[in-house]
Amino acid sequence: MRCPYLKDARVKFCRASAFKKMIVQNPGQTEQERCATSGYVDCSVVKQQGGGYPLQSQCPNLQESTAQYCSAAPVNKLIPYSESQLSPCIGESHRYCEFYLGPGYGDRAAEPVSSAFTSTQPVAEAAADGRVETIEVQEGLAYSANHMWLDIADDGICHIGVDAFLVRVLGSLDKLNYLSIKGVDRPAVALTVRGMDLHVVFPNRMQITRCNRALCSLPEKLTKAPYSLGWLFEGKDLEAGQVRAGLMQGEEAHLWMKREIERLIGFVQNRIFSLPQRDRRKALSCRTGPEQCRYLRREDLIGLFNEFFAPQVDRREKT
Repeated sequence: MRCPYLKDARVKFCRASAFKKMIVQNPGQTEQERCATSGYVDCSVVKQQGGGYPLQSQCPNLQESTAQYCSAAPVNKLIPYSESQLSPCIGESHRYCEFYLGPGYGDRAAEPVSSAFTSTQPVAEAAADGRVETIEVQEGLAYSANHMWLDIADDGICHIGVDAFLVRVLGSLDKLNYLSIKGVDRPAVALTVRGMDLHVVFPNRMQITRCNRALCSLPEKLTKAPYSLGWLFEGKDLEAGQVRAGLMQGEEAHLWMKREIERLIGFVQNRIFSLPQRDRRKALSCRTGPEQCRYLRREDLIGLFNEFFAPQVDRREKT
């Protein structure tokens, strides 16, 4: 299904001009334009051509065609119809577009965009010292053991990102760099946190078609909306079902996330008491385990990353 904000328009342009500016045709507009009358002979472009053709009712350089534009964008950029067939607006990829999602979407809590989502958003919970940790688990997504998600749309287009657990634990990002760009590969990205480059790699290979390059200049989109504006990769499955091999969905993903929260609590608690007294006091005053991670030593943070997010992680309990 194409984006509902994608509109068609009849346009015209001068094929002899060095700059081919497309102009949308409006009813009654042609009568007022020189190009559509015999007055085109006075045009400087026609004079530079030196004539050489008989007088006509309109300029022979006037070209008409079909173009498309996004009606939700603040500036309507016209795209020739032949080129628009390659646009993400044509298929299900428009669900991840900020214009489709609407103004201010990135400032709201992470929200689902997949057509496979239900109205409910399951949450994994685990208690610790009288507190309750909560991490949302979006329905319709498949999760890898190192906390990446996969969404496969009805048209077969795949989107990949990192989940809310990883975002909550790592907190704000210094920057983001793509290690995989295009072609057949395992999607990989380097997240820079507290000056450390941490590599996150999706476990399965896919045909990568594009990356969300907006995150390179605005990495906060990933932390604000990891399941929508913070998507990382778009691509296609190499063969039916290969891209989702070994991933978790539904109840399995929910139970796994709950175990991950419990493991995180234990990991952090074991290391808090080795911190200097000042940092230990600050960490213990935090309401959640992910907040306490901000006070871990550099070596402990690396150990946490290797335990939960490294490419080789696969510690799911078999049920």
